[in-house]
Amino acid sequence: MDDKNTDKNQINENIEIETDQVNIDENIDSEQVIPKSEYDKLFDSYSRLLAEIVNQKKNADLDKQKNKQSILLKIINIIDTYEIVLTNTDTSNELYLTLENLLQQLNIILATEGVKKFELKEGEDFDSNTAEVVSTQIGEIDGKVLAVLSHPYKIGDNILRVGKVIVTRTN
Repeated sequence: MDDKNTDKNQINENIEIETDQVNIDENIDSEQVIPKSEYDKLFDSYSRLLAEIVNQKKNADLDKQKNKQSILLKIINIIDTYEIVLTNTDTSNELYLTLENLLQQLNIILATEGVKKFELKEGEDFDSNTAEVVSTQIGEIDGKVLAVLSHPYKIGDNILRVGKVIVTRTN
């Protein structure tokens, strides 16, 4: 409520108020005035319309961000597939070089969009903030990463996608 009054006061600084009437423009005949009650209704309508425009802009920005993240996640999934194929392809094969080239280009696209890959390593402690456990296997130490199935990615300070790992557990 205070914000509305503050906004009203700011607008009123630019408008000359006379008892129960408001002059909209000094160039208008002095007989053409708007009653204060009508002014209040117009101001209320204006405020609501302005708030609606601001909300629509915010929603459009959120939709744009969600669409961008969706596309980036699809690129990340393609990268995962290429990495799997590359690990199972002979390095002297021409297909390997072509796929490696495509993989580099996709990584460049992610980098230009501010996306960074977390490198998870086998033997590190499991971190639930950056990865999710897909499976567990019995090991000597509890909570160590046994295998990385997919790496996590972040954009700025936000996690875009968590990684998937297999973690050790003790009996």
